[in-house]
Amino acid sequence: MRLAADETLERFDENVVRVSTLEDLDDELIDECIGEQIKDPFFSRSNYLEEFKENYDEELEDANDDPDEISRINTIASNFYYKIIYMIENKFNLDIDHDVVESLSNDALRNVAEGLYEFFIVNYVDNVSYYLSDRVISFKDNIIDTLKDGNTNNVVMSALVAKINDKGYAYILANINKSINIVKDMETSPEEFINVFNGEEFGTAIVKYSILNGIICGDFVNDFLKPTLGHSQDDMYDLVVLNVQQAVYRDYRKFIRAKAGEN
Repeated sequence: MRLAADETLERFDENVVRVSTLEDLDDELIDECIGEQIKDPFFSRSNYLEEFKENYDEELEDANDDPDEISRINTIASNFYYKIIYMIENKFNLDIDHDVVESLSNDALRNVAEGLYEFFIVNYVDNVSYYLSDRVISFKDNIIDTLKDGNTNNVVMSALVAKINDKGYAYILANINKSINIVKDMETSPEEFINVFNGEEFGTAIVKYSILNGIICGDFVNDFLKPTLGHSQDDMYDLVVLNVQQAVYRDYRKFIRAKAGEN
């Protein structure tokens, strides 16, 4: 018997049973890729759910409208998406309402899984950098007041003041680590947190929907920051800090241009 390249068959007595490649892919993706991504959001920015969706669509097409086969494929997909959602829940203390999630339609369940995965895992570095940048810029005056009351990096600041025509921005840029530590301890509700981001982006829209509709019930902001700020400083931490520093400098340039336009 000649088999297609994407099929696997096993023989039990006289019966030949088709083993779903989708089911195999479920285990492979979680064990070899997605599990590591969720454990360490700096691990990879690849979107492995796209590969699962492609295989899911192919198997549905091969089912030839067989209701039993379609039901079997949908069950495999639903269980896969449940796993993804609950793994992300455990990582970031999202406190997911399982009853609500398990009442969703297949399409809604996939959207929630893909949205949480995109926001919390695939785009983690960009999102944590954007959030911290926004907080530092939004609370610039508070940070400056706090820095003035403590020990600041006067050597670096003196050098920056010579290049930057605003002492407040110089304070922050010279003490970017301290500035980040100040904002990370600020109380932020999940609703306030998600409103920092662009609601037109798919992942952001799904997280916001999940918060507003009782899917995400946890106060997860501190846990969102932990992969970056919850351990000793390393290359990944340095990458986020650099992103924040660059965002603050861009805001400074915007401030200077606006100020020049007023004169």
